[in-house]
Amino acid sequence: MTIETRHPIARRGEPRSLRSRPSVLVLALIALAAAAWLAPAAMAQPRGVASDPLALLAVQQAELTAGDGAVVDGFGHAVALSGDTALVGAAGKQVGANEMQGAAYVFPPNTSLDLAYQLSSKPAGIDPRFASYYDAATVADALFDGLTSLDAQTSALLPAVASSWDANANVTVWTFHLRADARFSNGAPVTAQDFKFTWERLFTSVSAGWAGVLLRDVKGTAALAAGKAEHLSGVVARNRTTLVVKLTAPFADFPSMVADPCLAPLPRGLLSTARKARQFRSAPVGNGPFMLAGPWNRKGTFSLMPAPGYYGTRPRIAGITFTAITDPAAAYAQFQAGKLDVADFPAASLAEVEAAYGVSADGFTAEPGHQVVPGPTAGVVYCTFNTKKAPLNDVRVRRAFSLALDRTKLSATVPPPSMVLTPATDMLSPGVPGYVPGQWLYARLDQAQAAALLTEAGFPGGAGLPEITFLTTGEASFSEYKTDLAAIGVKLRFVKVSGARWSTRWDSGRFMMTQMWAGFPAPNPSVLYDLFYGPLGTGSFYDDPTVNASLRRARRTLDTTARVAAFQSIDATVAADAPVTPIAYWSRTTVCSARLDEAVLSQMRLFDFARVGIE
Repeated sequence: MTIETRHPIARRGEPRSLRSRPSVLVLALIALAAAAWLAPAAMAQPRGVASDPLALLAVQQAELTAGDGAVVDGFGHAVALSGDTALVGAAGKQVGANEMQGAAYVFPPNTSLDLAYQLSSKPAGIDPRFASYYDAATVADALFDGLTSLDAQTSALLPAVASSWDANANVTVWTFHLRADARFSNGAPVTAQDFKFTWERLFTSVSAGWAGVLLRDVKGTAALAAGKAEHLSGVVARNRTTLVVKLTAPFADFPSMVADPCLAPLPRGLLSTARKARQFRSAPVGNGPFMLAGPWNRKGTFSLMPAPGYYGTRPRIAGITFTAITDPAAAYAQFQAGKLDVADFPAASLAEVEAAYGVSADGFTAEPGHQVVPGPTAGVVYCTFNTKKAPLNDVRVRRAFSLALDRTKLSATVPPPSMVLTPATDMLSPGVPGYVPGQWLYARLDQAQAAALLTEAGFPGGAGLPEITFLTTGEASFSEYKTDLAAIGVKLRFVKVSGARWSTRWDSGRFMMTQMWAGFPAPNPSVLYDLFYGPLGTGSFYDDPTVNASLRRARRTLDTTARVAAFQSIDATVAADAPVTPIAYWSRTTVCSARLDEAVLSQMRLFDFARVGIE
């Protein structure tokens, strides 16, 4: 079992510092003494321009002092900045017997305040359009801000580029009001036109991919994706700071969809020609808390630095160094050697690593002594029953099959090397509002009750049951299904096909059972609409008119508490019908350094780079 993409599916304060050779200079924190020596003209340059040296200093806010300074050495008489390196002159410095000879002190970057982060693969690019992959999304989330954001710890919806938003009476039109001071790292303003341009580009330059899932309710997406239109009819830039989005159906949780880094804006002026677009790929310009510290490369190691003109709360770390290491054992070795601050480790070493570093109290926030963050990703692994095919059209048979499955053993069968699976008892994952442990009453091991239900359905001990086929791309990961169902008299046969044929057969209903992974587009219960509205959501062909009507009502309910309660009720109803059965939740095997402060890895598997600090 593997996951290629993240779907089917935060930020703030410590200054950047400089240091020199410790035998010559000493660095002290928080002062503006050096700033007083800068030319007044520098202070007048516009905010947000990357070449403004005062802007860079304002991010760093460090006092530079000479370890061998004297009262009249004139330290700070002249200051020069080159990138992240400062040169400070001391015109009256005595050198040996030579009074007033003068000297210059060099302060190179303090790279110990950079966060070293492991990526498990080399991102295809850091344009947000590639953010359907977890690693690419991680990088894009540091470089770009969307209309909204999700708090990494609580998943609460927060403002980002949009300072506020509102909906019409039937929740089919959302109006987002943008901050007037939002800027790209090159100083250009972020406008509503940039969002419209970027969303349209997602459908016209490449396959819509995950953006197609996030924006599928927006009017005009189908026509644009099919090449029948040049613009998204449902997205209107009313003016520079007002973006109007028209939907085909009511959707109260739409603002949480646009928090995804895939939908972050791009500066349309830098993508107006094919030549500019090629240049942008190697040196993208974002609007987030960080910017590239050098040209983008495909070798898998690159760095980010705080964006000097960022309009939000400034990051606390000096920068981020990303390194792609595909082998979790190799990544963990680098972590142990102190070369990585955030890294994967082999799932087989889970007990050993947890004993060595401790486990996060909430599963998502690391602190010294509690550094393993095993919180589940927003998503679920589940088994689908084709409810149109006998005997799976009988709810008693589906319930029996669900009760026969040992989810603990299924979760331990051939897991990915840096992923841990845990038994699931609800189609919502832990941490998603509306999640109720044990909500799916038949998602537990009780083979005695399973056998009784088969007997009630007319198949005592499995007698009379036809052979059940299980569609798969590889038997090894699913052998436990065969063992568990055989215990109640069910004969299961695997039908092994290629990935392409699996999709074709699943789409057309030519299967009886199969296993699915569903990553949620956002941590909210409206994903139940995606899964169970109409016959095709989970592939189970479950299509209950009463459930469909309830899903429509819940999806248009603006009050959050009422909406969550409505989805919880629907979840319980569908659980009783058992068109699918939850199997497992998944989480990455990730460990964080003890030197990190407020290190949070969200349910969406996005690290909160702007909040984290380094002790």
